[in-house]
Amino acid sequence: FDVSAYTEGQIFIDVTAEAGTSTLDITIQTSPDNLTWYTHTTVGQITATGQTRAAATNFGNYLRINYVVGGTSFTFSVTGVFKN
Repeated sequence: FDVSAYTEGQIFIDVTAEAGTSTLDITIQTSPDNLTWYTHTTVGQITATGQTRAAATNFGNYLRINYVVGGTSFTFSVTGVFKN
């Protein structure tokens, strides 16, 4: 997402279901050009349902969320709220 007009944001992760013994790793990545991506923030490993929030400041022109599910499965959503 192009976030060049914003100076800070909040990332909200809402896990509504987890099957078996699973893990969810979420990384906020930033880019100056939408081609080369750098790790901005790594959210602590999630292992159960619930809500998690991460603050994001000093990011580049673009932002994306990378995730890895280990184990069986997770049902989750990620929402970003930004302001300038």
